[in-house]
Amino acid sequence: MNKTSAVFFCLILTMYACLTALCFVETLDFMTNENRYILLGIEVTGYTAISLYLFKSHRMKGLRSI
Repeated sequence: MNKTSAVFFCLILTMYACLTALCFVETLDFMTNENRYILLGIEVTGYTAISLYLFKSHRMKGLRSI
């Protein structure tokens, strides 16, 4: 992994970690729905799937060869 792809990797990972933390706080503090933990799980699963897709994408593989 070169420097450019490492920066993008850390940036995306940090962004989704912040989103997950924000969703966790919103779930515990603001949501009163009885399905709130299921919805949190779905959202975190979505973030994980998007991250994996981005890391395995053709564009990211192109950055690795720079």
